[in-house]
Amino acid sequence: IRVLDLQKKTVSTLAGTGKQAAWRSTGGVGTQAALSSPWDVLLLNNSLYIAMAGPHQIWKFDMESRRVAPWAGSGYEARTDGSLQSAALAQPSGLATDGTQIFFADSESSSVRSASLRNLQVKTLAGGGNVSTLFTFGDRDGNGTQARLQHPLAVVHRDGIVYVADTYNHKIKTIDV
Repeated sequence: IRVLDLQKKTVSTLAGTGKQAAWRSTGGVGTQAALSSPWDVLLLNNSLYIAMAGPHQIWKFDMESRRVAPWAGSGYEARTDGSLQSAALAQPSGLATDGTQIFFADSESSSVRSASLRNLQVKTLAGGGNVSTLFTFGDRDGNGTQARLQHPLAVVHRDGIVYVADTYNHKIKTIDV
């Protein structure tokens, strides 16, 4: 994770060694912690949430302690809802928030999901089908898992709506939270 200082015109490293983290890595402190395919970041309060596509998790970087570690996702690749630790994610790619939950594009499960900052649960908002398997995709509007997306990569939240970059369908779709 790199930091650009536009005033000083410098680049520095906040977290990561430059080497890929091993599967089931537990993180570490700043530049001593290996990361694996960070695809997006989201700053919320004093934490930086990282969509870590490689290990199928969302990691959290504490800006004060500089510790980075898995926050959501068991590390297994699937679409399984549940507690932050037991939920299985599938290549989380884009992050957004409304301040109470983190929304994320779960690319390999072709779904959009959320992780609650209050009850610490992960749930599927749209796409992915009725089962927890990967690669249920398509292009269909509908409610919840009846909708079909195909490899969404980015999400943005505004006024109760999540906008989804549904990449392989070449569309921007919306989810009314």
